[in-house]
Amino acid sequence: MYCRMCAAEIPDGAKYCHACGAPVDAANSTKQSNAVAEKQYRVSAKKRNTTLLLACLGLIGIAGLHRIYVGKNISGIVYTLTCGLFMLGTIYDIYCICSEKFKDGDNYPIFSDESMKSNYYRKNPSNDTNKFVLGIAIFFGVIMFAGIMVPHNHNQKPSSKETTVTQNQQVEKPKAEKKEEPKPAVDLGKISVYTYTPTGMEHSATASYYIVIKNNDDKRIRGSYTIKTGASVSTDKQTGYLDLLPREVEIIAGTGTAPAPSTKVEADFKLEYSSMAKKEIDNSLDYSIVNCDINNNSAQLWIYVPQNVSDEKYLAISKEIKRNYGVSRRLTIARFAPVMIKQNNNDTFVIFRNNNDLNFSQVLFYTTDRTNSVLNSDEHERAIIDI
Repeated sequence: MYCRMCAAEIPDGAKYCHACGAPVDAANSTKQSNAVAEKQYRVSAKKRNTTLLLACLGLIGIAGLHRIYVGKNISGIVYTLTCGLFMLGTIYDIYCICSEKFKDGDNYPIFSDESMKSNYYRKNPSNDTNKFVLGIAIFFGVIMFAGIMVPHNHNQKPSSKETTVTQNQQVEKPKAEKKEEPKPAVDLGKISVYTYTPTGMEHSATASYYIVIKNNDDKRIRGSYTIKTGASVSTDKQTGYLDLLPREVEIIAGTGTAPAPSTKVEADFKLEYSSMAKKEIDNSLDYSIVNCDINNNSAQLWIYVPQNVSDEKYLAISKEIKRNYGVSRRLTIARFAPVMIKQNNNDTFVIFRNNNDLNFSQVLFYTTDRTNSVLNSDEHERAIIDI
C-alpha cells in the first residue's frame, strides 16, 4: 500500500504515513492492499513557466537565474558570470525546458501542469533556492546588463602618462572645412528696365508713366535695386527689393515728366538666383506676368500680352506656362489681357486652364472671330482648343 500524498510505501494496518504523517483512509487501504500497486513517479515541484521566463532573461544578459531557481546554484552563478556560457548554454536550456527535458537540482524533471498524470507527484528539491545566492546572482546580472547597454564615456580625461604619450605622438591635422561654392552671378543682361505709358485700357492709373523691371532669365531672381525714376537723373531715385519669377515684371510709378515710351532706364542691381529650378523659356514669345498667386496645389497668373496677338502665339504661351507651372500642380489658370496696370478679370481676352485631377488642358478664346481684337461680352461666345 502507498501513501496518496507522498507515494511512500505504508505497511498494512498503519493509520498514518511514516514519511509525511498523512492519515490513511481505511477503505482505500483495503482496496490498495488487494490491488496491484501502480508505479509512482516523482517530478520537480518547480513551475515550468517560471523556469522558462527566468531562462529567457539570459537572452538580454541576465543569465543563470533559472538554474538557481531550480536548485542548481553553482552552475547558476557560472551562467551569471559568463552570460549563460556565452549565450549558448542559455539557448540549450530554453530548448530543454520547452521539451520538458530540463531537471532540477535533485535530478527531477520539470513538467507543466498539462503534462502531469495521475501517478506523477511533485517533489521539492532537497537543496532549495538560497535567497542570498539568488540576490547576489541578480546583482551581478544587473551590473553586467548595465555594462552592456550603457555607452562608455570617451570624454574621460587621460592620466598623466597617457597625456605624455599623446603629446609625443603626431598631432592629427584638423579636417579642412568644405568651402561653399560661390553662387553664379545673375546675368544682368537678361534684366530689362524700361518706361511704360498707360493706354486708355489701364484702370485708375495714378502716374503719367511707369518703370517696368522684367526678368527675362530662366531662373527666379531676388535682391535689391536702385533706379532713376524722374526726368532729373541726379535727384529722382528709388530703391526696393525684387523677387521675380521668369517673365515676371515689377511695375514702379515714375515721377516728373514722362519720357518717350520704352525708354531705357538706368538701374543698379544686387541680385542672386534662388534655389528654384530653371524654367523653359522661348525668347520669341512676348508676354509678361504682372501678378501671380502660386502654391503647391495651384497657380493663378495674370499675363500681359500686346494687342492683336495671333492665336498661335496664345497657344504657344499656354504650352510654356503648362510646362513651367502646370505639371506639378493640380490646377493652373492663366488670364491674358492687353492691360498691364491694375489688370482684372474683366480684361481677359483669353484663358488657359489646366486641371490634372480631371485630366484636361484647354485654351478659351472669348471673341467672336478669335482675332482677339473685339471682346464679345454680350453673347459670351468663345472657342475652346485642347492642348
